[in-house]
Amino acid sequence: MKMLMLMLTALWGVTAVSADPRAEMLSYLNERSLPLDTPADLDPLLERIGDAQLVLLGEASHGTSEYYTWRAEISKRLITEKGFDFIAVEGDWPSCYEVNRYVKHLPGAADNADAALEAFKRWPPWMWANRETADLVQWLAEYNADLPAEQRSGFFGIDVYSLPESMQAVMAYAREHAEDLSDEIAAAYRCLERFGDNLHDYARFTMTGQNCADEAQAVLSLLKDNAERLSEQNRKAFFNAKQNAYVVKRAEMHYRAMAEPQGNSWNKRAEHMKATVARLLDEHGPDARGIVWAHNTHIGDARATDMAMTGMKNIGWLARQRYGIENVVAVGFTTHRGQVLAGRQWGAPMETMTVPPAMGGSVEDIFNALDKDSLMVIFDDAVPEALLSRLGHRAKGVTYNPEAEQRNYVPTILPRRYDVFVFIAETSPLTMLDTTDAEANDNNDAPTDDDNADEPTFSYPPQPPAADERQVERRRMVENQIAAPRDGRNPIQCPKVQEAMRRVPRHVMVPETLRRHAYDDSPLPIGHGQTISQPYIVATMTELLDLSPDDKVLEIGTGSGYQAAVLAHITPHVYSIEIIEPLLSQARRMLTEQDYGCIRVKHGDGYHGWAEHAPFDAIIVTCAAGHLPPPLWAQLKEGGRIVVPIGGAYEVQRLVVITKQDDGSRRSRTVMPVRFVPMTRLEEDGD
Repeated sequence: MKMLMLMLTALWGVTAVSADPRAEMLSYLNERSLPLDTPADLDPLLERIGDAQLVLLGEASHGTSEYYTWRAEISKRLITEKGFDFIAVEGDWPSCYEVNRYVKHLPGAADNADAALEAFKRWPPWMWANRETADLVQWLAEYNADLPAEQRSGFFGIDVYSLPESMQAVMAYAREHAEDLSDEIAAAYRCLERFGDNLHDYARFTMTGQNCADEAQAVLSLLKDNAERLSEQNRKAFFNAKQNAYVVKRAEMHYRAMAEPQGNSWNKRAEHMKATVARLLDEHGPDARGIVWAHNTHIGDARATDMAMTGMKNIGWLARQRYGIENVVAVGFTTHRGQVLAGRQWGAPMETMTVPPAMGGSVEDIFNALDKDSLMVIFDDAVPEALLSRLGHRAKGVTYNPEAEQRNYVPTILPRRYDVFVFIAETSPLTMLDTTDAEANDNNDAPTDDDNADEPTFSYPPQPPAADERQVERRRMVENQIAAPRDGRNPIQCPKVQEAMRRVPRHVMVPETLRRHAYDDSPLPIGHGQTISQPYIVATMTELLDLSPDDKVLEIGTGSGYQAAVLAHITPHVYSIEIIEPLLSQARRMLTEQDYGCIRVKHGDGYHGWAEHAPFDAIIVTCAAGHLPPPLWAQLKEGGRIVVPIGGAYEVQRLVVITKQDDGSRRSRTVMPVRFVPMTRLEEDGD
């Protein structure tokens, strides 16, 4: 048992749960667990909500039926019994507004709930185009039908991923309601419109020092300057257009932050969610009350997880700050086992996946020990100290890999993260609607967080696993080993390199038995006589390449995939060759799981390079060569750089930077002595 607790502590970086604290937790939870079988069982929850202005309803995945059905039942009672004005969900504003038209019986509304949900065509369509949501939408439309227009409850989206659609909506509004502004708005949006749906291209564009921030703000300012007359014409249409303009502005900030060191695009998204809810409350009047549906990662207070240690905020934290903890009630949801709808990676086909039983010592494991099919706990001031320790709490997003289950747990102080917690022992997948068309599987440029959110076939720059507790270790690694080494080594000062090193999850690229050492200042064996270089060497070689976002770089020796992943945070044009097939297979799988789809890898002898994709702006060799391979020199552009360790296996090697001059001559500089494994060659090669 002691060994198990030590393993859990190493895995999650959380307080281990020994036998006595576990018994203390179970005693408290058992005494306060409330049955959850019918909507009538929600009475204690409604009493706890009282006069709160916001109720935040979470979920531990985006593909679980029971989370949707129980959130629907809670929402129905809040609307009918407490007069809540709207449901705001983790979805795109334009698509959700089509649902709002239907439930509020506005002009241009769809004929039925299923038709209204056809607006959700982008991946992942099942998140809202499902039977569970359709049933709630139909109920809300029927409930609103007999009410005056001003008393009807709405349905809105608070996410930031609809930049192209929101731009089109603003321009369509201007053509119909503000023709005098139409040309000016269209001209401003051309800056962003040229990128279409390829917003990773926009992120890369901003790394050149250019952006479309002023243009996005100009449209919003134009609408605000004309607010009085436009609102008088049609208040609802103006509010919709203005919110779409806010989406464009915030989305531009979000994607620009992806490409900025310390940009923290996650926080830009969180701030947009909070601001959207605030505008909805303002729009509905001084006594307005709202319901928010979003992943646990968004609605549970980030300060009760390791997210806060890495500077990540969420709507749960921001709402409590703005409205007061007494005016916000956060309800978390989870399960122990079951099935879920998800994709293996962003844009992948939807699958019904089996959710394995939760790991021992986790929140889900402890609740499962209560031996109840479903229950609800309302936390109070008598929470025992043991329950205030950090416990692993499972989170699944729209992408999920059951085989990598240990990555799905977020260290959490449960009673500080949520006010109320719902546990369902075994859950089932959502039921997808039949009405979505082929566009539903189109990729788009919106990472979910996952929430693990977290992108399309590849993200640029790639994002680290959301709420990964080892981000803290990476930050310390950069501070102590790279930015300001304590042993006299030259600091790595390039912000792009530092940020890349903060983002890449090195621990998933080393053998499990060595993961506790993943962020140590040393190389580690990865099998087959190969190693993963120490972080300082990786950062040094990356800085020496002096890459720009448009550069094409070739790596010789994929190994674990770590160096390639670091390069991919600076440029999406990364090519890598590995001669050892088992290593290549492992690296390819890992890079796919971590959404580094922009990296092209192949099996081959790196000595010969990759002629089909030459010339390269930069080449990095991660194994020692006795001399510079002539094919690599031939595949380097004029003005390009090769970083390579030169020397034999049993002699001192030199890390050398070789630049190809405009006349084809070489300029070499020795950087430092190093020790690398020797370059491996195919047996049939005789040169």
